[in-house]
Amino acid sequence: MGNITWGGTGKTSFVSFLAKKLAENNQKVAILIRGYKRKEKGMITIEDNGKGTNWQKVGDEAYLLASQLNSVPIIVGQDRVKSGKEAIDKYSADFLILDDGFQHKKLIKDIDIVMIDAQDPFGNEKLIPAGKLREPIGSIKMADILVLNRAKQAGDKRGLISKLREHNFYAHIIETEYMVEKIYNLKDENFILPTEIKDKKILGFCGIGNPLGFKRTLKDLEVKITDFIVFPDHHIYKNKDVQRIQKQALDKESELILTTEKDKIRLPVLKDFKVPIYIIKTESKIISGETKLWDMIYGEGIDKN
Repeated sequence: MGNITWGGTGKTSFVSFLAKKLAENNQKVAILIRGYKRKEKGMITIEDNGKGTNWQKVGDEAYLLASQLNSVPIIVGQDRVKSGKEAIDKYSADFLILDDGFQHKKLIKDIDIVMIDAQDPFGNEKLIPAGKLREPIGSIKMADILVLNRAKQAGDKRGLISKLREHNFYAHIIETEYMVEKIYNLKDENFILPTEIKDKKILGFCGIGNPLGFKRTLKDLEVKITDFIVFPDHHIYKNKDVQRIQKQALDKESELILTTEKDKIRLPVLKDFKVPIYIIKTESKIISGETKLWDMIYGEGIDKN
């Protein structure tokens, strides 16, 4: 799994989707992840929903995956060869999912899946730092599957698909969307229905790769956004950040505050706050091309020999 742009394509969510579906089909699967910005070196395996694991030692993305996937080991380490051997030797894994593995050249991969944000696929089509591309668009020629995330919101889907076909005529294209799975209170984890917050005045905040994507999720919930605060990607929140969020929510007469599951991990331990904070849990949903996807994953639709 990977992408050719910097941040926010929905990769982590789709990795979780694939692993969950494989596990539900009685497949032994492990996720190999680098652990971006973690504070501890060496290989670490997360099990049991991440209980007893300090998220800063493994990174917020690895910890989030562990919290979503009870039976799937998450092996965090820079050396994917070593992590892969651990997954096979210790957990008898049948499937290894490399999170952010498209640029990883040391392993021979059976399938390369590349995520594309259909709303903003390539930015200004320039490489970092002038643009958002990690490598030239032409590198998608190596992909076996292209995932168009937020496909329903694409401005010119036909034009995008045509451009992708210029560089890769054979890759299977699937379309996905983010779906709000549930909304729950940070303090007591009580759930509310999306319909319960319709038309409510809310403040949103996040520190993720694609903040505009989260803002679109809020708009889809039909809430009244009083303010929207953006922090840097992977931002570790301090008490002063929470105080600022609370103050702005009160100043704008917000009824509640909404953020993402990934941001929840990086929040400090909170006690009392005047405006309740709710977490939006989203999941990937395939809206076209799923049958062919699983044919390829199970080896019926791809031949790399």
